[in-house]
Amino acid sequence: MDGLDKQVGAMPYKPEPEWALRTKHGTARCDDEPDGYLVRLADVVRWLQRVRGLPFAVAVDRVTTCITSDSIMHMFHLDGDSGGWARPMWEPTAWDKYFSEDESELPWPENKVAHCITAVRASWLMSSWELERLVNHGVPPGEPREYDSEKETPFDFSERRGGIPGCFAIRMRLANELWGWGRVAAVQAQPEAVTSTQQLQAQDVNDWPSLVRYRLQFIETPAQSRPKWLPAHVEVLAERLRSEHECGKGRGALRRLAEEMEGTHQALRDLLKRHRYDAATGKRIPSAVTPFTGIGSGSKKAA
Repeated sequence: MDGLDKQVGAMPYKPEPEWALRTKHGTARCDDEPDGYLVRLADVVRWLQRVRGLPFAVAVDRVTTCITSDSIMHMFHLDGDSGGWARPMWEPTAWDKYFSEDESELPWPENKVAHCITAVRASWLMSSWELERLVNHGVPPGEPREYDSEKETPFDFSERRGGIPGCFAIRMRLANELWGWGRVAAVQAQPEAVTSTQQLQAQDVNDWPSLVRYRLQFIETPAQSRPKWLPAHVEVLAERLRSEHECGKGRGALRRLAEEMEGTHQALRDLLKRHRYDAATGKRIPSAVTPFTGIGSGSKKAA
């Protein structure tokens, strides 16, 4: 058993079925720390299609648009050629150094990662006829073609061939925070040790990402045994719904939020209504007040 296998027990998240530690692209780790486990972007796309029911192009868009300047330092390139740890995506490659006279000409980390993500998106969303023209150009009639659009998509072709887009990966922790991928693993820490991967408690919820993580911890628990929604948690949900409307993304917002929690649109709608929030906008519904409230009870006490 090598060092990688010894560390599997320290994995902070329970991986999804699409994930594999060792792939044709390389090992999905950047170091031997628990936070060093990675998940390929291609696997996240497949997961979004399977679990969230997203169309392929929407899943690719969801993955590529979430990679921002805050997450570029957590992006890696699996190193199948050397058999070593995955390399930071933003690090200059040998080609970058070859075409640069000095360090001042090397690409900025943000630009390099942005370029890679753009290339991934273009490769996966390429039309079948474009790929056929590129790959099968010059193949004599009657000879086997490298790519057959009737048998696989450009994405499947890239995965089968082990293309460069399939080498790009992100830390599991970020995949969980950005898309809800994976489950927080049960932590078996020593009594005197406290680990950062322990399950969130109700009082730890203070924003939308932490609420999603908290609720997803119980996704495999029978519905009747899951923790009840606290008013403060419902307020976080309503606030997120309001912000979607303020950003001009109100159409279908509640359904998208339900998908992030792997719940149903109707369940969140009923939850908001029970707590007197408008299920369409997330705004608070004021309590009905009439001029006669309390008169009856007051007259009885007076009598």
